[in-house]
Amino acid sequence: MKPKILVVDDAPSVRRMLSELLSGVGYEVLSAGTFEEGKHLADEGNPDLMLIDIRLGDYNGLQLAVRERVNHPGRAVIRLSRRTAPTTWGSGWRSS
Repeated sequence: MKPKILVVDDAPSVRRMLSELLSGVGYEVLSAGTFEEGKHLADEGNPDLMLIDIRLGDYNGLQLAVRERVNHPGRAVIRLSRRTAPTTWGSGWRSS
């Protein structure tokens, strides 16, 4: 069985690019464009890894990442951002 990755990003072009790249190297890819879709697919799709955009429309991607750490503590989560300037606002959150 292929490892499963859930991509959660509100930008369709980013979701498409990551989905094509990851499926091209052998991963099964689930894709969500909103916090709610991501939450649903995280629960129902049981991904091995989640790639979550920091900014998800009305929600903060960190909210989804924290939810995953609580509900699925063994699941790997990588937070994505398109920011180009360095920032430290999220540096206090640890993955484990």
